[in-house]
Amino acid sequence: MNILYSRDHYKLALGQINTARTIIDNIAKDYLHLIKFGDSLYRCKQSKRAALGRYVRVTPKHISYNRA
Repeated sequence: MNILYSRDHYKLALGQINTARTIIDNIAKDYLHLIKFGDSLYRCKQSKRAALGRYVRVTPKHISYNRA
């Protein structure tokens, strides 16, 4: 594995993935509560759509696609 990737780059990538996972878990908890207690189907669908949008925005910020 050391031939293809440096150990430091691998550790950095794992840290970025872990940070993104934590943020996405927190977003999921927040929006799950909103969807669970939503008063209409329309509001639940909008909350789901907003959550998916936030997931997509978090991913590129915390995971770099650069190879060393």
